[in-house]
Amino acid sequence: MDPEHQTGIVQFRQTRPSFSGITADLVKLVIANSIVYRYAIGAPDAMGGAERFDWRGDRALMTAGWSVVVGVGNGVGRGEEQVVDGVRFVGMMRGNFVLAWWKFLSDQKPDWWFWRASDPLWPILLLVAKIKRVRSAFSAAYDTDVIPRIALFRRKRWWPLYAWGLRRVDRIFVQHGGQFQDLSPALQRKAHVLPGLVVIPEKIKPLQQRGNYVVWVASLRPHKRPDLLVELARRTPDIRYVVCGGKSTFGTPAEFSEKILSDLQSLPNVEHLGDVPHPRVLEIIANAKVLASTSDMEGFPNIFLEAWASGTPVVSLKVDPDGMIRKSSLGFVSGTLDNAATDLRNLLMSPQTFETISCRVRAHVENTNSGPAVVSAFENAILGPNL
Repeated sequence: MDPEHQTGIVQFRQTRPSFSGITADLVKLVIANSIVYRYAIGAPDAMGGAERFDWRGDRALMTAGWSVVVGVGNGVGRGEEQVVDGVRFVGMMRGNFVLAWWKFLSDQKPDWWFWRASDPLWPILLLVAKIKRVRSAFSAAYDTDVIPRIALFRRKRWWPLYAWGLRRVDRIFVQHGGQFQDLSPALQRKAHVLPGLVVIPEKIKPLQQRGNYVVWVASLRPHKRPDLLVELARRTPDIRYVVCGGKSTFGTPAEFSEKILSDLQSLPNVEHLGDVPHPRVLEIIANAKVLASTSDMEGFPNIFLEAWASGTPVVSLKVDPDGMIRKSSLGFVSGTLDNAATDLRNLLMSPQTFETISCRVRAHVENTNSGPAVVSAFENAILGPNL
């Protein structure tokens, strides 16, 4: 994550009780993510589940009665303003990101700052915020984000600085109870679970209107384990796979990506679409019978929520936050490739199994991951009593 392109601001003003019943008066919240602007304007190059979540959150806050302003490092001229879906986007100063951040905080005088995902440079911005007397909230994006020694993907030796940041930040948001338990007791006292937010379509496609395929969505990074997808496809030549995701330079050697691309192209039962604009990804998921996940590590995957909102069951090889898939029967957690093959065929060949799980996953996200539910959790954490 490059802070020069990721700094932003959300300002919300509210003088009436909101979803949580708490009244906010002239509160400003700074967020460290301006790629949301790319999502807001529907740019085909907009990538990233965290950024997608932030854009949804901005709109949900606006719908709840908040005035939302997002600072943009690229795409909007300095001092210029654009409005998308009621959300205001304001251009920031270019150049050194620390100086730009200092200037931005000085101009906006926010009350709170929000940052998502581990990054070695985050504590530097946190120090600036502390000097400017801006309270701060950190949100985990991966399970490892709450374990300082292994949290950083780059500049890994900076982990003590990152650990300092977690100790000094005012609030910590986690995606599920497992992340909460991995925090030290001192950090748990200021931690809150923030559910993922998903846009819920009005209708879902019935089985007879769906394609007979399994969809896999992720960048071709090692921890997403596309190599396991390749092996699964080889073991199940009777199953058609549609793969959305292109090469990545983030923690990914070029030879790894090239090998995966070659393997995918060699398989007759795999249709590899490369990088796909997110609206098209949602269409592909809504038309699929199953979403498959081979990842070794995630937080709470947004793609799971998007599949469930479309009534599409999930077959996950390993990832199951809080055991939710198993406990609530939202699909299958296979454990092995052989079990995954069996679970996929179960969903593809049994209309009754598909329909039962499809209805269940849709009801789950309606109750847990709607805008009002997520905004309420956010407000209770940010606007509740100081720690």
